[in-house]
Amino acid sequence: MLSVSQKASYDHLRVFRNDTVEFWKASDLPSEVIEAITCDCPACQNRTIKECMEAYVTDEGGVDEANLRDFVRLHNAYMSSKEFVISQGMCKSRELKDYFKAKNGLTSFL
Repeated sequence: MLSVSQKASYDHLRVFRNDTVEFWKASDLPSEVIEAITCDCPACQNRTIKECMEAYVTDEGGVDEANLRDFVRLHNAYMSSKEFVISQGMCKSRELKDYFKAKNGLTSFL
């Protein structure tokens, strides 16, 4: 389990959520997202967010923040690029309005 101090060190991280196409503060993610949902991107390798972040907890109980930031950047780059390809396909098939309706972060742009 992540300690309070470890969670606090994640406050500056922004994690891409493809269900909303928004970047959420890692500390604001619902616990069911952190602990139960796995990600299939090359950085996460089918691990949960919690498992990925715990990989950067040091033996002393701190957080290897530099490498954790790099990991999050890789995750965000892959997931946002993947979502961009999906939106391109929806645009080509003239279903972009449906795509925007399905994404919480885009509904205000309809």
